[in-house]
Amino acid sequence: RDHTERMIGFFGGKIEIENINGIRHISITRQQLKGARNFYVPGDVSSAAFFVVAGLIVKDGEVVIKDILLNPTRSAFIGVLKEMGANIEIVNVRNEDKEPIGDIIVKPSKLKGINIGGAIIPSIIDEIPILSVAAAFAEGETIFEDVEELRVKETDRIKSVVVNLNNVGVDSRELSQGSFLVKGTNGRVKGGIVDSFGDHRIAMSFAVLGLASEEGVLIKNSEWIETSFPTFFEKLESLF
Repeated sequence: RDHTERMIGFFGGKIEIENINGIRHISITRQQLKGARNFYVPGDVSSAAFFVVAGLIVKDGEVVIKDILLNPTRSAFIGVLKEMGANIEIVNVRNEDKEPIGDIIVKPSKLKGINIGGAIIPSIIDEIPILSVAAAFAEGETIFEDVEELRVKETDRIKSVVVNLNNVGVDSRELSQGSFLVKGTNGRVKGGIVDSFGDHRIAMSFAVLGLASEEGVLIKNSEWIETSFPTFFEKLESLF
């Protein structure tokens, strides 16, 4: 994430960034920054990811999410969804205080399974649970690789995703220490009972899955959503 470097530039600091053999090197010397200034904080793109996927898997309608951060170190999941066939449009792009922002327009889409892994993973690691929901509604298999960091999040997110997907009728399994597979249902997810395992992103992801499932989803321990998005259910209900 390069928000700190961008903010230093916003306050007049000189910072040198270079790539040496694929590794980012940042250099800065002590200097006088500008005084207090107003700083615009855009909408969190990671939180927006749940509504993006929701807009893709429902049967009709359109979701518009305004004034969202589009920093490429945070919004890479959008490119992954487009590779899966997502109908996503980015409009009204502009810069606010060194950060790119814009509006996201999402329409229901026929998704396809893909392989996701490699260099892009650090930029989408927090969105893997909601991407697995998109994969559940896709046609064909999606394989997530190089995601072993998910083992040490608020819960073991690989295990949590796989267990919960199987509980709602989606065939999913762990392949190795850092990878797992989701067999898409081509839009026909049954539904059932899942557990957040004390993880806000797992709870929100399966709430989105419940929107488009045939029987709905009951989420145990959903109160963990409060840790990052207290108005999540309120906003979800207002849209769908």
